Amino acid sequence: MVIVRITFLKPTVMIKNTSYALTGALLFFGFLFKFMYWPGAGVLLVSGLLGMAILLIAKIIEHRSPLVTRQNIACLLGVFYILGVIFKIMHYPGAGIMLMVSMVGLSILLAEFALSMRKVLHALLPLLFSVSLFFALFKIMHWPKPDYIMYGSFLAFSAVFPILLFKRAYELKSSSSKEIRSHYLIGGLMATVLLAAELKLTLYPDLWGTEVYQLLAAKTLLYGGFVLLLQRTRKLNGLSSQFKSD
Repeated sequence: MVIVRITFLKPTVMIKNTSYALTGALLFFGFLFKFMYWPGAGVLLVSGLLGMAILLIAKIIEHRSPLVTRQNIACLLGVFYILGVIFKIMHYPGAGIMLMVSMVGLSILLAEFALSMRKVLHALLPLLFSVSLFFALFKIMHWPKPDYIMYGSFLAFSAVFPILLFKRAYELKSSSSKEIRSHYLIGGLMATVLLAAELKLTLYPDLWGTEVYQLLAAKTLLYGGFVLLLQRTRKLNGLSSQFKSD
C-alpha cells in the first residue's frame, strides 16, 4: 500500500512543479514582452495570471482544514487581486471593486501579520509593504495620493530587505548550514541590485542614459531569478523550525 501511495504521489508532485514552472515562465515572459513592447504580451500575462489564480485556489483546497486561516484568506484575496488585474487588462467591468477589496484586504492582513511578529526589525517588512500596497491602490484608481508615502515605504522596504538577508547570513556563519547561508548571501546581493535599480527609477530615471524599459526588463530578470532562488532554498535539506519564520 505504501508503494502504491508513493507511486501515486510522484506524478502529482511532478504535475504541481510543472504547473508552477509554466505559470512562472508565462508571467516572466509576459512582463518582459510588455516592457520591451513586443507583441503577445497581453496573452502571455493573462495566461500566466489565470494559471496563478488556479494554483491559489488549489492551495486553498489543499489546506481546507481548517478553512479560515491567514494563508487561505491571503490566497483568496490573491485570487480576487489577480482577477481584478485580468479584468483591468481586458477592460471588463468590476475590475475596480475586485482590486479595492483585495488590496485593502491584503494590506490589513499584512499589517496584522506584522503586529503578530515578535522581532520589530522583521515586522518592518510586512508593515512597509502593507503601506505600499494600500497607496498603490490610490495610484491604480487614479485617486489623489501622497506619492512620497507610497514610494517612500516601498524604498524603505527595498532597503530593509537586503539588510535582513545579510544579517541572517551572518547569524548562520558559525552554523553547519553553509548551503542555506550561501542562499541568503545570494538573495541579499540580488535584493541590493534591485534596490539600486529602484532608486535609479524613482530618483534618477535619466542617469547614465539608460532607457526605462531596459531597466524594467532587467528588474524582471532579477525578480525571476529571486523567485527561483526561493524555490531552491525551500527544497534544501536541513531546513528546520528555526527557519519557519524566515
